[in-house]
Order: sequence, then C-alpha cells, then structure tokens
Amino acid sequence: MKHFPMIGKLPVPFSNAWKTRIFSWLLLGGWCLGGATGLRAATYTSQRSGEWRQELTGTFIVWQAFSYPSTGDVANINLNVSVGGSEAVAELRLGGGTLSGDGSIDVSSLFQWSAGALNMGNLVLNGNSFLSFGAASLSGRVVHNYATATHDTAAILNLAGVWNNYGAASYLLASDASITNTGTFNNYGLLRKTAGSGTSDIQPTFNNYGGAVEAQSGTL
Repeated sequence: MKHFPMIGKLPVPFSNAWKTRIFSWLLLGGWCLGGATGLRAATYTSQRSGEWRQELTGTFIVWQAFSYPSTGDVANINLNVSVGGSEAVAELRLGGGTLSGDGSIDVSSLFQWSAGALNMGNLVLNGNSFLSFGAASLSGRVVHNYATATHDTAAILNLAGVWNNYGAASYLLASDASITNTGTFNNYGLLRKTAGSGTSDIQPTFNNYGGAVEAQSGTL
C-alpha cells in the first residue's frame, strides 16, 4: 500500500514542490479563513544576497522561506538581489543593496525607493512611487512609469539608464532634487516641480514627446 505524507490529519499525495508551496502558504499566513477561502498577500524581506528564485533543498535562499514574492505580495529589498526572469508583486520596497539582473519586475501598487541601486532589466510601475533616497543610481536599465512618481527629497537620482514617463504618468519633483548623469528621460506625460525654492536640474538627455513640463515652485 502506498502511504502519503500527512498535513494535519489529511493525506496529501502531492509532489515535493507542492508540499513546499503549501508549507509556505501556511507559515506565511497564505490562507485566509473567513467568509471565503483564498490567498492573501505575504510580506517577504531579503535575508541573504542571491537570485530572486534561487532554491536550495526547498528553501528560497534570498527570502529564507519556502516560497518567493509573487503577484499580490510585498517584497522588501535591502541586500543584493538578482532578477533573471519575469516577476510581479504588489509592492516593492528598495531600501539598500542592488537590484540587478536582466529580468523584469511588474509592480501593481506601490514602489518605495529609500536607498540602494537599481541595475536590472525592466521595472514596470503601475502604481505610485516614492523616491526618498539621499542619493541613488539607476544604471543601464529601463523604468516604465505609468502612475505618479514623487521625488520627495532634495537628493540626486544618478540616471545612467532610461526613465519612461508615459502619457497618464507624472514625475513630481517635490523638492530641489535633481537628475544627473548621461542617461535618458523620455516624457510623454507630466514632469513638474512642485516644491523647493531653488533649482532642479535635469542633466540626462531629455526627450519630450508631447508631454508637459512645469515649475510650480523654484526653477526647473
């Protein structure tokens, strides 16, 4: 007779991959018990440097968990993390280290950038963003902004990659912040300086494709 492993009192004839995912959901609060049963968002924080999905004996090394951040989840990055494929999360918080690799991350709700460097293939921002670092760099990669990005400290974004500010999107300089280096800023939407009495410089190549450029305060 074949014996199946037990979870609680229920036999579970699943593969090892499914068992690790089930344990992950249970440990991370993945199951919502209430009027309806479904999945709820989990919050992951990087514990080690490595690849987003790098796995060793059922544990994902970066997250030290039985799973990795995916659609609906929150990912906190404060170490060096590499992305090689296509990932999707609800919230991405970059607070240190370097987010690198040739892959892409689709962020549906919120991006917070307080420290660290962005050096990955494509970052797609479908929700609002807050850039509150002292100084940060985006090197050789592409950000696709479809919502409102607020640069809210008098700091420098070292742009050696590409920032695309699309038609319904806004990039708000809510301080005397500047964008430096030799990258490219493509504006199809709105670039506006909303605060600060000084000057905000845009040093990279600036291409305005029917967008608006405004200074409500200071000089842009």
